[in-house]
Amino acid sequence: MQLLQPFLSIFNMMTTHESQLWTRKETLEVQPEEIDMSRFPYLPDVQETRNDLARMYTNIAIMDRESQKYFDEIEEAGLLDNTIII
Repeated sequence: MQLLQPFLSIFNMMTTHESQLWTRKETLEVQPEEIDMSRFPYLPDVQETRNDLARMYTNIAIMDRESQKYFDEIEEAGLLDNTIII
């Protein structure tokens, strides 16, 4: 059995960065009318706010899939049980 040296790897994804609210154009996975505005009592319940929140939640879903690719690679390499993911 070959022992691997410890290493650190950081992956920074910009998918959920605030700027992506305006630049990403993928089809929304979360629709504005599905947003529960009672969770955001400090925001105005207007279409623009709902659109931004729908984009934010869609971006989170996209980032989840992007992250899964890294997790799958770690698992395929046999390193999942020895990896700390934060």
